[in-house]
Amino acid sequence: MNKDLEIGDRVLFDPSVSRWDINSPSNPTNILGTVSELNYLITVDWENGEFNTYYPEDEDLILVDEQ
Repeated sequence: MNKDLEIGDRVLFDPSVSRWDINSPSNPTNILGTVSELNYLITVDWENGEFNTYYPEDEDLILVDEQ
């Protein structure tokens, strides 16, 4: 779940489970993002220059293991 993410985590957006517009540049597929802020929403800065916020209870962000 998104709520398990931490600041600095690298993520991908999963359009298959998202309720959000999957054709938006701020919900990019196959582009890495970094969790930059955790409040009542999770902010992700995407490598395409966009950012977006996501609900902690959703499951539309996938943690990427970069090891």
